[in-house]
Amino acid sequence: MLDKLTTRKRLTLLYNKQKGKCLVCQQKITKQTGWDTHHLIPKYLGGKSNFDNLVLLHPNCHQQVHSNDNCIADAENLVTTAAFEQFNKR
Repeated sequence: MLDKLTTRKRLTLLYNKQKGKCLVCQQKITKQTGWDTHHLIPKYLGGKSNFDNLVLLHPNCHQQVHSNDNCIADAENLVTTAAFEQFNKR
């Protein structure tokens, strides 16, 4: 059901779920800082664009995650994509 929500409602739910904070830097997400929607499990690894696989990040934090070949394993941990792929092969 949550997968069919409008974009605005989905963003509001994600924002509230994260208590208004970026999962990378733990700073507040505001209109001034902006935000990007990030897939926890990358789409190329079969990740879906559903509520449970999406998080909000600051644009700079989002860029750092991708430029350093990292992915977010959960709300508190960054791991390399290679390590994530190895873990999921188990």
